[in-house]
Amino acid sequence: MSLSHDHVEALIAEARAGSKKALGELLQVFRVDLERMAKRQMGADLLVKTAASEAVQETLLTALTVFPAFKGHTQKQFWSWLTRILYHRVEDLRKQFHSGKRDVGREIPLTDAIAKGLKAEEGENGEKKERRLKEQWELIRQTYWRLPEPYRQVIKLHYIEGRPFTEIAAVMQRSVPAAKKLCSRAFQLWSKNSNH
Repeated sequence: MSLSHDHVEALIAEARAGSKKALGELLQVFRVDLERMAKRQMGADLLVKTAASEAVQETLLTALTVFPAFKGHTQKQFWSWLTRILYHRVEDLRKQFHSGKRDVGREIPLTDAIAKGLKAEEGENGEKKERRLKEQWELIRQTYWRLPEPYRQVIKLHYIEGRPFTEIAAVMQRSVPAAKKLCSRAFQLWSKNSNH
C-alpha cells in the first residue's frame, strides 16, 4: 500500500482521535517495509528458524494494542516508533532461539516502546522497569489469546492482514455489517482488558 505523506499523517491524526479503521489502515501502510527490515535484522541464522512475518505480526499486534501510548504526529515519528517495537521483537526472538528455549509464552520484548507508558518513571531502576514491561506485554498476549476464536480471527484479518470487511465477511461466513460489529466488539474487549 502506497499513500502520500499527507494521507499517512491524516491517518495518524484520525487514529489518535480514536478511529480503529484509520489505525488498521495505517499499520498496513508500513507492513511491507517492516517485513523488509525484519529480514535484514533477523539474518539467515534466525530466518531458518522463524519467518520475518512472525516478528512483523507480533509488532503490529503490539502497536495496535499500545497505540494510545504513541505521542507523535508525523510519519517519521510513527515509523520510528514501529521500528523500535520491531527491533526489540527481533531481539527477543533471537534470545529465545539462541537460548534453546523456544517457549511462546516467554517471548516478551523488553522495551519502553512496547509498554503503555513509553517513558519509565523517573528514578525507576532497570530491574523494576524490566519487570513492569514484561508484565504489561504478557497481559497483552494473554488477553489476545483468551479472546474467543472469532474475535482473534477478526482482529487478525482486519488489523494485521488488512483485509477489507467484504473479504472478512466471506471468510467468516457473516454479513459485512456483522463482521464490522464483531471487529468493533473484539477490539474494544481486547483493548479494555489489555489496559488493566
